[in-house]
Amino acid sequence: MASAMDFDGFVEAMECPVCNELYNDPRVLPCGHSCCFTCIEAWRRSRQPEVQRLPCPLCRQDFTMPSELPKNFFVVNFLEKMKEHVGKYISALTANWQCV
Repeated sequence: MASAMDFDGFVEAMECPVCNELYNDPRVLPCGHSCCFTCIEAWRRSRQPEVQRLPCPLCRQDFTMPSELPKNFFVVNFLEKMKEHVGKYISALTANWQCV
């Protein structure tokens, strides 16, 4: 069974580098990094509107914002499985609890 430290590492790997929360609608930038869609949009809006090229918030590689960024389905699926596993673990822990 994985230790809490191992699990913390998985959770950290599934955090958006912009908001430091679990990914919400993760999208892949042209450089290969992922960020939440809302974080990417906020990053884009924080720049001057006439600027066509944006730096990746993580590696600073410039890219032209495409009309649509691809969804990171690996991260989406991983987070779904992780949440299922955590739910089962919590259910197993609390199954025998009794209020006193």
